[in-house]
This record gives sequence, C-alpha cells and structure tokens, in this order.
Amino acid sequence: MRERDFTPDQMAEMLLVYGSHLLHAMMAGGRAAVMVMSGHAVERELSFPKSGPPVFPGLRWKTGHLRRTVAASPEAHAISEKEGEASFGTSVPYGVKFETGYDGTESVPAHTRRIKSRSLWARNEEGKRRKVAQGIAFVRAHERYVQIEARRYLGRTLETDAPLADRLIDRAQWMLLMTGAPPTAGEVLSGGGSGA
Repeated sequence: MRERDFTPDQMAEMLLVYGSHLLHAMMAGGRAAVMVMSGHAVERELSFPKSGPPVFPGLRWKTGHLRRTVAASPEAHAISEKEGEASFGTSVPYGVKFETGYDGTESVPAHTRRIKSRSLWARNEEGKRRKVAQGIAFVRAHERYVQIEARRYLGRTLETDAPLADRLIDRAQWMLLMTGAPPTAGEVLSGGGSGA
C-alpha cells in the first residue's frame, strides 16, 4: 500500500478547503485524457496508407479531414457545479457512419469522373503519343444503397485508454491536493508536481 504524508482527517480538511477547485482539477484531468485519446485514435486507427493490404477495422488515410477533426475535438466543460464532462470524436458524417455502422441509402451529388478510356491522344511530329483531352463522364445526382460495417475506431480507443484516463484524472486531483490550485491539462500531461 502506498504511504501518505497526511492523515485522513487532514485529507478531509484539505478536501473542504480545495473542494471548490476539485471540479476544475477533474476537468483538467479529463481534458488531458481526451487529448491523449484523440491522438491515439488518429495514430492507431486512422493512419493506414491509401493502398496495401486490408486494414479492417482501422481506416485508411485519404484526405486527412477525418484525422484533423478527431485531433481538434478534445473538449472539457462543466455541466453543473458538481459535474463536468470531457469528450472527443467527430461530427463528420462519414466518420460517424464508420464508427456506428450504417445500412441505408445516401444521396450522391452530381459530379464528374475521369475515365482514361475516353481520353483523346494525338501523335506529335516525332511520333510520340500525348494526351490532348482528358476523358470525363458526367454523373447525375442519385441515391445509392450503402452498407457499412461498424469500425468502432473511437470506441476501441476509449476502451483501450480507459485506465490511462483514470490515472490522469487521479494525477490532476493529486496535483490539486499538493499545490492547492487546480492544474491545467498541460500540467497534468507533463506530470508537474510531486506524487504524480
């Protein structure tokens, strides 16, 4: 068992003194936790190359848009004087579909598509072929049926990193007790203060 430098009565007194800061400390720990988790989701689940062997259940990195939204999403805020919440994720529609799964129709907007077989080629004076026009097909707006299996890239990260989140929240509370002031998320991540 870990030894403490204060008695339970002293700890109770400190909790009364620091009680008003306890929620802020817990939110700092929660924010630190979701910052780490969002980074892990991007690294472990959303960073597979565009080509290569299958990567199920992870997702391939094509444009980086989903990765950026997850990386920028960590947030912590108070719900009431006694409760706070921390979260990370994405509001990108296809990101939500890959997390939860989807079975239904979706609208496809009108667009153009390049088609190599429709490209026009000509030979120059030296007899070499060169492309003179790119083949393009015009696709009308339409509905299509889509079935996407749930990838749970965020859910897996939450499950894997839950013990780490608990440690960071505990560290934030410990830092409050040791310093008398609620730490910032950066201080929690850096482990500033003794006993962290």
